Amino acid sequence: MTTVHRENGRIAAYTKGAPEKIVERCTHALGNGQSAALAREEILAMAERMASDGLRVIGVAYRDWDSVPAPLAGEHLESGLTFLGLVGMIDPPRPEVKEAVQLCKTAGITPVMVTGDHPATARATALRLGILSEGGKILTGQEMSRLSPAEFER
Repeated sequence: MTTVHRENGRIAAYTKGAPEKIVERCTHALGNGQSAALAREEILAMAERMASDGLRVIGVAYRDWDSVPAPLAGEHLESGLTFLGLVGMIDPPRPEVKEAVQLCKTAGITPVMVTGDHPATARATALRLGILSEGGKILTGQEMSRLSPAEFER
């Protein structure tokens, strides 16, 4: 998502999104108030560590323009960006969820969690709730879409 703002006589476009998508659109980073080399692998490793702690992670970047850019389209606005940083947010499940998971298991029901979160965030949350055990497997939406009906049922 990108928003465009008039700041001090210039135009600034701020973009937020999945860290891997943001990083691929950046050419450099902002470090100590100055342009710096973009350490893609380090940024993505940090995002993965944050997600593994159960955080929802968003990458943030910007681009300055002398005047309103044309066209005002994502592929134009969201290229040549300067990486600003990562934001980690916790969105904990409601307190009653863990108890509901345990009740389901006691009744012989296998709870399943479906989420749009990053796989590492989903894993951390599912482990905390008792939906997934250590070493258990998670599937992304892309992986699920490639399953045959028999594989899906299994």
